[in-house]
Amino acid sequence: MSEETTTTETTTETQTSATPAPSIFSEGFNFAPDWADRLEGPDFDAHRATLAKFGGKSVHDLAKSYGELQKLIGQRQEGLVKLPGEGATPEEIAAYRKAVGVPESPDGYALQLPEGMDLREDVLSSLRGKAHELGITPAQLSALVQFQAETEQTELARWQAEHEDATKKAGEELRKEWGPRFETKLHDAKRVAETFGLRQDHPALQDPEVLRALALGASVISSDKLAGNETVTRTLSPENAAIDIQRNPSNSLHEAYRDSSHPNHQAAVAQVRRLHREAAAAGV
Repeated sequence: MSEETTTTETTTETQTSATPAPSIFSEGFNFAPDWADRLEGPDFDAHRATLAKFGGKSVHDLAKSYGELQKLIGQRQEGLVKLPGEGATPEEIAAYRKAVGVPESPDGYALQLPEGMDLREDVLSSLRGKAHELGITPAQLSALVQFQAETEQTELARWQAEHEDATKKAGEELRKEWGPRFETKLHDAKRVAETFGLRQDHPALQDPEVLRALALGASVISSDKLAGNETVTRTLSPENAAIDIQRNPSNSLHEAYRDSSHPNHQAAVAQVRRLHREAAAAGV
């Protein structure tokens, strides 16, 4: 290859590499419609869609838009509070707490308890103190207390449902086991419980094992030594209520029913007859 040919090729390559990239401007120094695509380099890739909006517009339009954007950013920063970082001074922390609404002292929490929720004053005082220590605002503390109240109500409702279900199953179990004597044995068990100081709604009386033991106790304890007030009597069916008047010495009508000379004898007899009629009408 001749020296002349080599020189010519080198000159051509130099001219080609020196060819300028297409201008981003059109006539009048307005941005070309596709000017964003003419920007070279990956740094512009994330912004090409936004910059393309200025296609056909002037540098003045771009500068004005940038100025308005900076103004908007400044407005949004007004009122913002700097979050204290590691090593923040007590003054910076105090300024932040004041800005977000943390009271100056625990007494600043005017806490309104949800309906049905009751806390002792010493518990409330501790709650306010911990909230102040943690930098919790009054609104946040109220939300936490409300959440706790709702959680307790949910748990209480769940417990009541489970309790009712257990009571129902216990009753079905004993009713199947005791058969026709269910009402009488249940009544006797409750009389024993009351004799020894257990109230009628005591949770123990929902346990089939406890009721079995109490009913067994009734069979070995003299009937006249067992309690027999109206609370227990009202739990009986009409038939068993009549039997209780006839056989239970602790029943307030038993003596009048058995003694024909008693001033309330006729009333007691009438009561027993009425209960028998109710049982018959119910098909018991």
